Amino acid sequence: HGTSNSSTSGREEGRRVAAVLVRMDAGNVGRVRVQSMGLPADFDRQPLYWMDRVPDEQCFAWLRNAAASARSESMQRQLVECVGFMKRSDLVVPFLKSALDGDMPGEVRVGAAEGLGHHPSTETVRLLARHGRSDRSAQVRRATVEALGQHQTQEALDELLAIARQGDAVTRHAAF
Repeated sequence: HGTSNSSTSGREEGRRVAAVLVRMDAGNVGRVRVQSMGLPADFDRQPLYWMDRVPDEQCFAWLRNAAASARSESMQRQLVECVGFMKRSDLVVPFLKSALDGDMPGEVRVGAAEGLGHHPSTETVRLLARHGRSDRSAQVRRATVEALGQHQTQEALDELLAIARQGDAVTRHAAF
């Protein structure tokens, strides 16, 4: 039996608001998912703790710490990616950049790349493009190219076209 925590987060104007749903099992994160607030959620008669009024800094710290202590790479990846759904780029981009650039397992770095897809900026376009061209993991290269596609900016499109022309088979396919 676990509990579910929810933290709303979204993006700037025109973006949907999402909920980060976390199920706790015996004090550890047992399950996490990000869900549109427009869809119903089945909590299987478990309690829901709404964290809408918790400051962004506190939610970020909780997700960061939960990722650091996750029991599996898969759970760590999901928690790192959830950080990307927060709207405060000043909080989350340095964390996600560090995760992507660091020596974490490829699966976790995929979550960081996917999270960066929600924070379009010149800095994140350059970072994602660099990893899309030369990351040591094909899985990460693919995720960074897909994250560039989420940016929907001219700068990201230019990088995607360059990767499509010059990248390896994995990134060329993802760029299209």
